[in-house]
Order: sequence, then C-alpha cells, then structure tokens
Amino acid sequence: MAETERISFICDSKLKAEASEVFEKVGLTLTSGIKIYLQAVIREQAIPFRIEDFSQRASAAVKQRKSA
Repeated sequence: MAETERISFICDSKLKAEASEVFEKVGLTLTSGIKIYLQAVIREQAIPFRIEDFSQRASAAVKQRKSA
C-alpha cells in the first residue's frame, strides 16, 4: 500500500457542503471525490476542465446575484 499523507486546506463552508452533497448523490465522500480529481489531474497532466469555462460561469453567477 502506498504511503499516505494528509492534505489540509481552507474553503468556504457552503462550498464544502454543496460539494459534499454532489458527491453523496453519486455515492462518494468528499475525500473520495477530491482523490478522483487529483487522479484526473495526474492522468491528464492538466486541470481536467477548462478554466475559462469555469471563470465565465463564476462571473455570470456573480452578476446574477448582484442583479437580484
């Protein structure tokens, strides 16, 4: 078995809760979901999604919140 290490990071409590909820819907824990993401980063040798798309969606969400 591979040696394990603990990774610790700080995030918004809402982000953690919402991500946990999504992972639970597909039968994963938050930890398992993050491990899958890290494995995808290694496999792809890149972030496994387009950052531009994420940035555009985030900007649109912020604009929508401001106008509400």
